[in-house]
Amino acid sequence: MARTTFDGFEQFKIKYFFRLLGSPVLFFILTTLNSFTHPYANALLDSKQIERPVSSDLPSLVKYRQKLSTNIAELSIANLFSNFDQAIETEINTQQEQLKDLNLLIKSITLATGALEQLQNRSHSLAQWGQIEQQLQEAINILPKISFAPIAQIARSRLKDYKIYYQQTKTRQTSELDSLAFLKLAELTAKIAHQREENAKSLSDWVIVCASWHSALDSLKQVTPDTTSFEKADQLRKSYQVDLSEANLKKDQQQKNQSFYQKAIFQASKAQFYQQKQDWIQASQSWHYAINNLEQITGNSSLDIQTNMSNYLVYLNVAKKKAQFQQEFDNLCQGNICSYNSHSQGIDIFLDEGYITKIRELSEASEGDPKKQSEILNHLSALETRLKYLSFEMHQSIKVYLGKNKKILAAIYN
Repeated sequence: MARTTFDGFEQFKIKYFFRLLGSPVLFFILTTLNSFTHPYANALLDSKQIERPVSSDLPSLVKYRQKLSTNIAELSIANLFSNFDQAIETEINTQQEQLKDLNLLIKSITLATGALEQLQNRSHSLAQWGQIEQQLQEAINILPKISFAPIAQIARSRLKDYKIYYQQTKTRQTSELDSLAFLKLAELTAKIAHQREENAKSLSDWVIVCASWHSALDSLKQVTPDTTSFEKADQLRKSYQVDLSEANLKKDQQQKNQSFYQKAIFQASKAQFYQQKQDWIQASQSWHYAINNLEQITGNSSLDIQTNMSNYLVYLNVAKKKAQFQQEFDNLCQGNICSYNSHSQGIDIFLDEGYITKIRELSEASEGDPKKQSEILNHLSALETRLKYLSFEMHQSIKVYLGKNKKILAAIYN
């Protein structure tokens, strides 16, 4: 490194100051200082040429900055007494540029450190994520301005890391935004589910209600744990699960109601079929089963239960009454006395051929026996009286035929 010498120009300046001041003593002092500070400045220059920082962590860089600032201050003082030595000035400028870049690096690291400390927290609001993103972006924007080689190398390494952190911040911010959107969607879907519950009556209504609760729960599943929405989403998830369970119970009840209703309709159709066949005993049983199924239906339902129940009770009473008469005819005709056919115009009674033959034989055998003849007449009279009673009670005409030859023996009209 070049050394500054005590040349004639410097002697001239000192002499000039001496003359101005008019003091031989001052001239002596300045000359002496100048002669002593030149060697000191040169030695100081050698000792103050600072090495590159040994570590890139913030405390080491701050300590390095303090050392660099001290060096610059000491070199500046030495430079003043060495009459602004060119080599010292060059070193001062170099270290000042280094200090400038070092200040930029420390500022960037400080901003990024504050942002990264906040990143350790698992959840932030959108506004907080915006602040973290802004800090990292500012830290990133500073680093390309650093040009001093040793510090620029540290800056490039930091820049690579900070860009990764910045991308993580954007990802977390997007997750926060998406989770908030899913939470709002779940709340809106739950509100719709509650509204549908208020008007739900049919099975299809409750299927839609359950689907709405499922949709709300599915939206809550999209809320990630590392967001501010997760705690509320977890609370709503428990509440919505209860609502879904209750809706499922009502849906299941409606399914049972639907099943009971279909069974009732089926039994009613069977009853009508038996009625057309004039089989009132079977019709009565079918109407009874139909009513029993309607009675199993519970809760609020869109099914027309009351109307059907009223009609079925009427039909059942009619069928029961006619079934009773049918039983009367069964009892009347038992023992191979007769058979009968019920139709819309009335009832046809067909006396059995064997029964007719037996009556004739008994009549012939009872000739000359008033008592036996009286018994036969009483029997036939009782049969006629019974038929008249049934005709009256049933409001139907009855025709009695001799056997299957359709020869009418008697016609009884209500």
